[in-house]
Amino acid sequence: MSESCVTIKFVACAPSADKLLPWVYPKVDCRPAFVDNYLVRDRLPVSAREWRQQKDNPNISFVSDRDKELIWLDILQHFMLDTQDEALKEKVKIWAMQKMAKQFQAWKKTLYKTFVAQGRPLDFTNKAYVKLWPFWDEFVEFKNSEEGQTRMIKN
Repeated sequence: MSESCVTIKFVACAPSADKLLPWVYPKVDCRPAFVDNYLVRDRLPVSAREWRQQKDNPNISFVSDRDKELIWLDILQHFMLDTQDEALKEKVKIWAMQKMAKQFQAWKKTLYKTFVAQGRPLDFTNKAYVKLWPFWDEFVEFKNSEEGQTRMIKN
């Protein structure tokens, strides 16, 4: 466990994972790593089209369960869940995964609007974008394809 670990103490919790509001103890000014999008942007390839595997089309690239689990374990390195209730821990994990899925899609939309749609080149020397280099051509190719354009209109 990290020395700068924040304990998330569950004083009260709503029954559904999307309304989970943990109290943070001790009271510190911090935002969970997944809120900052850092883990999602830094660890996941933008060439993955979906957050999870599609049953109707298993050939579409998606974020692997292994990648998701590695991100979850990294979150647990910084935030300790102060409860013995395994069901509650699972709800927190589900909630975190839902947030990360939204952030992943928002990150790809931002990249599209900022660079692909405007025809601007991505500066791979910038620290924020250096890890995108291996996946960038595939991302741009999909976003410019007929299927990619149709999906953007739909979503």
